[in-house]
Amino acid sequence: STATASTFTSAPTVRRASRPTARFCGRPRSPTIRFTGLAEMIRLGVHLGAQPGTFAGLSGLGDLLLTATSDKSRNRSVGLRIGQGEPLEHIRIGAGEVAEGVRTAQAVYQLARRCAIDMPISNAVYEILHENRPPRSVVSELMERDLKGET
Repeated sequence: STATASTFTSAPTVRRASRPTARFCGRPRSPTIRFTGLAEMIRLGVHLGAQPGTFAGLSGLGDLLLTATSDKSRNRSVGLRIGQGEPLEHIRIGAGEVAEGVRTAQAVYQLARRCAIDMPISNAVYEILHENRPPRSVVSELMERDLKGET
């Protein structure tokens, strides 16, 4: 069905785009970032026709947690390097293959804007990767946002 296809397409795509942000923040904030990112994934996916429960499985939460903590994750590696101050262009030059989150961040950002879905984590990743905003200031702004229900 279209909803099932949308679920399996949107969950990994949004997850790839939002993963690097947890790495920009450092360890103390990363659970907050991860679960806020999961709420964003669910909001966008449901808007596109996905079933919310799918995000609790392997294509959503499972993949988000594994790739955000795995030393083999290209997205995690890019986020760590950017968080340490290395420019994305230097990372691209040295890497044989760029992390998929770099390429999908722009698409998710544009889709969220078109659908009028609030996605502050995904917006932050886009701003850091594609607008060259300093990670520390972007993450500080995220942490200072008013609390909202993450549903």
